[in-house]
Amino acid sequence: MKRILIILAVLPMALMGAAQAVTITNADFEDAYTLNLSGAAGNYALGAAGWSYTGNAGTIDPDDTISGNVYATSSDPYGRVGWVNANSSLSQTLGTVIATNTDYTLSALFGNRNGLSFGGTFGFYAGNASNIIGTTSLTDPGNGLWSSQSYTLDAAFLANFVGQQLGIIFFGTGTQFHFDDVAIAETVVPLPAAIWLFGSALLGGGLIKRRRKKSV
Repeated sequence: MKRILIILAVLPMALMGAAQAVTITNADFEDAYTLNLSGAAGNYALGAAGWSYTGNAGTIDPDDTISGNVYATSSDPYGRVGWVNANSSLSQTLGTVIATNTDYTLSALFGNRNGLSFGGTFGFYAGNASNIIGTTSLTDPGNGLWSSQSYTLDAAFLANFVGQQLGIIFFGTGTQFHFDDVAIAETVVPLPAAIWLFGSALLGGGLIKRRRKKSV
């Protein structure tokens, strides 16, 4: 009877979708990193703390006081941000292993620097950045503007990648895009309602068995 009660106690937790954040190193690009180059948009560097890069990509501190307005707002509200040029990327292998029955949602803020062609993709890889398993195209937030965007890979799709290290990648297809405040939520997929029937059957069977013992 104790075993049955333990199973039933666990069932509600199994049926609930528990979302939790995945740790990303330098998700807001504010970690100490020397911006040793200077350009029309402000001081910048190739690369970013905790991130790998290919081509022309890295960290920038947009300066709205030079070269016209970098953004349509009076100033860039996000401090340092990531930047990616065409045919370049920023990526990070996370300390998270793809789990069974789990959805992963990647989100970030994306900025369109004034006067430049905006375009790119973002998404996930498994193991290493050459093994991309899913990406989506960026939606242009408008010249000089920012927007929040997200992309989800569900548990059914990820079933073939369970046990592999999860990674994220941001790839440029336009002249340049900026991004910031990267986040990942992992959500355990609720078990089907049939589990409740299984639990009810266990409880019912246990009660019947207990009554029979008492009547003997």
